[in-house]
Amino acid sequence: MARKATFEDLEQRIRVLDEECAKGKQAAEGLVKERDFTSAILDTAGALVVVLDREGRITRFNRACEQVTGYSAAAVSGRVFWEFLVPPEELQGVMHTWKALQAGNFPNQHENRWVAKNGSRRIISWTNTAVVDPRGEVAHIIATGIDISERKQVEDALQRERHALGERVRELGCLYRFFELIAKPGISFEGILQGTTDLLPSGWSLYNYEAYYGVAWIKARNCPFIFETPKE
Repeated sequence: MARKATFEDLEQRIRVLDEECAKGKQAAEGLVKERDFTSAILDTAGALVVVLDREGRITRFNRACEQVTGYSAAAVSGRVFWEFLVPPEELQGVMHTWKALQAGNFPNQHENRWVAKNGSRRIISWTNTAVVDPRGEVAHIIATGIDISERKQVEDALQRERHALGERVRELGCLYRFFELIAKPGISFEGILQGTTDLLPSGWSLYNYEAYYGVAWIKARNCPFIFETPKE
């Protein structure tokens, strides 16, 4: 026959419950502190950090993301990122990277533009990874990005300068050979034109042809000796 619970038994059970509640409260407080600490790190980081669920919806959007895009975290929470942040012409590449992550190919890297709230575009270099659930399926995507827009602009400007310098070097070489051509004793104007035509394909580009022929004509007009037939 079961013994009836005494008053002391009830007090003991209450103490046990109180202890368990206290432990649970401490654990909850610890989780809150850990969450706040993680949030502080993410918001003070210079890199963009965005967390997405398996459908591509934004669940975390740090302060750097807010500053680059002009959107607040509250405004983008729950929205599918490629529906408003990715320009249409880059959607195919982004979806290819997304499918690779879903297939378990992570971490991976990708560059694409983000469209800010004001319509401007920023080039972001992303490093992506994933968090999987107990079944091994992707639960969240974590993307860390660096805004490389200014760096790309500098690289493009340097590339243009290198190309322009190369063109000037080619032009100078072509000019040198041209003046060697017109310095030949007894060369005719037709000979200058033919020689110039032979020089141009390896020298100036098409937009310089007219100028080049102009140089030939001016030089020929000012140097009548080039039309003279050598005396015997």
